[in-house]
Amino acid sequence: MKGPHLINLLAASLVVIAGCKDLDKFPPKASVQLLTFTNVTANSLDVGWTGAADEGPIKSDLKYSIYYSTAKGGVMDINGMKSNGTLVGSTIDQSFGVNDLSEAKTYYFNVLATDQGGNELAYQEAEVTTADVTAPTPGGEGWMYLGIEYRPAIKDYMFYLQWLAASDNGTPQAELEYKLFGLKTGYNENLIPDASDAVVVQYFYDHDQLGKTWTVNLLQTDLGVIEEVLGYFVLFVAVRDKTGNIGMYYAGYSDTPLKGKQLNLSIQGKPSKDGFKKALQKANQLNEKGR
Repeated sequence: MKGPHLINLLAASLVVIAGCKDLDKFPPKASVQLLTFTNVTANSLDVGWTGAADEGPIKSDLKYSIYYSTAKGGVMDINGMKSNGTLVGSTIDQSFGVNDLSEAKTYYFNVLATDQGGNELAYQEAEVTTADVTAPTPGGEGWMYLGIEYRPAIKDYMFYLQWLAASDNGTPQAELEYKLFGLKTGYNENLIPDASDAVVVQYFYDHDQLGKTWTVNLLQTDLGVIEEVLGYFVLFVAVRDKTGNIGMYYAGYSDTPLKGKQLNLSIQGKPSKDGFKKALQKANQLNEKGR
């Protein structure tokens, strides 16, 4: 076959192909339209799906476009994906890595499959929350207040420890848990020489001798009368979010009850060593003046 005949045959084939493309009005089909998420971190994840099939007269590789929204229902259909969603990328594979996400944030993902004819299939919107790896931030910059007040019920003065509510990037403030921890005996400083306060306090937490339980929204706890309080070597407060991240109050002890960030920080000394003793002495002095 030569010359004009070959050209005519090619032209006819192109017409047929174009006609078939114009006749392709069938959207892709997927037996399973669910999304899966793996390797979820604080800022990234992998989203996967079952591949769809091209239902048109000319089979072709499908393009999968991945969208997300931070609003539930925002990308539940084709219109939602295109008008409300954020397009993170496209692929011909059945998985895609997504980066630059925010920590401890809920996202709603969907995938749009498109064939060469422009026909589209929307998968089912799926929810995923990125990992929370940040500990709660103690209120009042981590300061505590050791107070004392007369309790008629016991006919004695009760010492108590008070602190301001912590905040967290994933757990509501009212749902954070708190726990008192510390030592009743001293410790060998040579075990952790030249350590920072954070390291020393972590050591106290790991070797806690109080055995207290976690309590939701606890911002004050009774310590006991003077004889009981003298039995403590040091006391601190831990705060935990729903993921299990733990923050600690160990900046020091305020002279006055804590209100907002207006703190009287006149009690000096490392809180991990002599801060509690100084706070106890101060509370006793105030107690004696008040009697």
